[in-house]
Amino acid sequence: MAPAVRTISQTESRIAATWARKTQGFGGAHVCSSGAVTEVSVVAVSSDGGRSWTPEALPGDVPNPQLNGLACPSAAECWVSGSESIPQKIGSTLDEGSPVLLGTTDAGATWSKVTFAVAPTAPNPTGQSYLTIGAISCPSASVCVAKGSGAQGADVSPVYSLVIPPG
Repeated sequence: MAPAVRTISQTESRIAATWARKTQGFGGAHVCSSGAVTEVSVVAVSSDGGRSWTPEALPGDVPNPQLNGLACPSAAECWVSGSESIPQKIGSTLDEGSPVLLGTTDAGATWSKVTFAVAPTAPNPTGQSYLTIGAISCPSASVCVAKGSGAQGADVSPVYSLVIPPG
């Protein structure tokens, strides 16, 4: 591993561990008994090449965010894909979580939540096909596509798209 990459990785690990200790019990991080961080759902930014990181304030109406992907088509615009702990009913099945997209167009000063409605008649044979949004790609400003991510063995997985008209 290159020295610069190792430094960034070590810095990210220290920040994640510190953040996890400060937020343990608030649903944002899970810490093993050894103190190792196993999951952190936070967006942090650096303006000094990764020497320091600042966590971003995400919307308060996104309970227990689980973040999976990040795409930034410009310096001011970024989109984060994942899920939130808001149950959704599809057909006769109740999923405990639902997909969510978080976006900023002002370099992280504010974040907005975008949700996608799943039709009640959508195929969901195992009840786990629409749990989260996985990897995301934004080929240009305000145009993104992301893959759905269901539970292992789910028969269906959607593809999500977002196009924000200019203006």
